[in-house]
Amino acid sequence: MGREREMAEVKQALAGTRLLTLTGTGGSAKTRLALEAARDLIGSYPDGVWLVELAPLSEGELVPKAVAEALEVAERPAQSLSNTLAEVLRDRHLLLVVDNCEHLLEATAQLMDKLLDSCPHLQIMATSREALGVEGELKWTVPPLSVPEPQEMLSSEELEAYESVRLFVERARGRDPSISLNSHSALAVAKICRMLEGIPLAIELAAARVGTLSLEQISERLEGSLELLTRGRQCQGTGR
Repeated sequence: MGREREMAEVKQALAGTRLLTLTGTGGSAKTRLALEAARDLIGSYPDGVWLVELAPLSEGELVPKAVAEALEVAERPAQSLSNTLAEVLRDRHLLLVVDNCEHLLEATAQLMDKLLDSCPHLQIMATSREALGVEGELKWTVPPLSVPEPQEMLSSEELEAYESVRLFVERARGRDPSISLNSHSALAVAKICRMLEGIPLAIELAAARVGTLSLEQISERLEGSLELLTRGRQCQGTGR
């Protein structure tokens, strides 16, 4: 939703580094931004764009295995996977997207450092709540979606210029197609987006309550506690 400026900046940043790490709070849509940017860049890499998802892993020693599986690289007898990866990728021109590194920072950083040293045509785009700390890494912080200021008196059309408002309305319509921005609903929607500070995942979770709660009820309950968003989250899924 929106993010045109961010997409352009991410692609420009990647053009100037071999390791770009998108950082930000949980729910800031780092993964989505990385995937969309990578999708646009597929034609720039003769050997493709490959995604490694680290979220399911619980131990750092599993990181090389996850990378090898994503790249379809087979293990070799009497050779460590990291060395095998370095040899196989040495002459390849590809982009490796490594998603959700924050809980395995040390192991991920060690492997990325080794691969970058060994593979001159390799580029990496990582997502993490904090930087990997690898030499030459460029950190790019994912900003929240734009939100209206409290003092602004805006029409419904003007409110729709804000990314957070557009996201909320689009997701809310999935629950209740009759939802629209009018003089009555606009204030509540703007307030919800401000309280959630433009965090995409939080906005989507709030919009998922439409149909069971009115916009005003969602706004009022958010004032007291964010428990409204976490209740029932397991059955709605999570975002990154």
